[in-house]
Amino acid sequence: AHFEDVIAVPATSANYGVTYVATDKYGQTKEYTINYIVDKEQPTLKDLLLPSTDSYLTTNAPTLTIKARDIGSGLAKVEAKVGKDATTIVSLNGGEQDDEGFTLYSVILSLAEGKNVITVEATDKAGNTTVSDSIPVQVDTVSPIVTVTAPNIPDDGVFNANALAALTDGITLETVITDSGSGVVKAWLSTTNTVYEDRKSEDAFEAAEQKKSLEVPIIGEEWKPELTIPLSWLEGAEGTHTYYVYAMDDAGKSAVSSVISFVVDKIGRAHV
Repeated sequence: AHFEDVIAVPATSANYGVTYVATDKYGQTKEYTINYIVDKEQPTLKDLLLPSTDSYLTTNAPTLTIKARDIGSGLAKVEAKVGKDATTIVSLNGGEQDDEGFTLYSVILSLAEGKNVITVEATDKAGNTTVSDSIPVQVDTVSPIVTVTAPNIPDDGVFNANALAALTDGITLETVITDSGSGVVKAWLSTTNTVYEDRKSEDAFEAAEQKKSLEVPIIGEEWKPELTIPLSWLEGAEGTHTYYVYAMDDAGKSAVSSVISFVVDKIGRAHV
């Protein structure tokens, strides 16, 4: 025999079951139970994290993490949409679960230079979805480019007494800085050549005597900050002098020029 039945779907999300009992003419019975889940609840997302330097990322491959939970049918997938228009889909990998039932999901992204948009979408086994807020991020992995010339350094690189006396304010540096990413914001003069990690050059800038900064970053165009090696640094300082010009962009990435080197010799020593 063939029988049909229509089950009214409950309005409340929960686990349900319906049991059918078949009885023959002799009173023998057979039970058959159908278990099903009603899930009208959306997954929950929280704690979306993306390592950043202020409003900029200084890597193309940051790790995105987020916590997700579904109290109904269970999570089927967690995906991120990334890119300039958030159209590239990548799957996140689930990890440990905390005491509240949230699972930590993570993925290493591949982002383009410049503007990117990131959203995360969680889908449960019943097809319910939750989408996070869109996160706009700027990626800048390129350091500034610094070029420096010092036209009033003598051709032989030696300041004798007469050459030194001809200087009025010091050695003027012709500096050109460009940055195609977040834009250059700071420049300073230093006697050391140090490779700084992102943002680690802030202290060096603050300590510098000769420095320039901008309120608004210059992106893609030349900045020519007026930097000078003061005359006071040269007087009474016989011997070889070495200086470097540093630049830092708005993402915190720094770069250093080639060395500016000369000799101060007011008493006429021989130089090779």
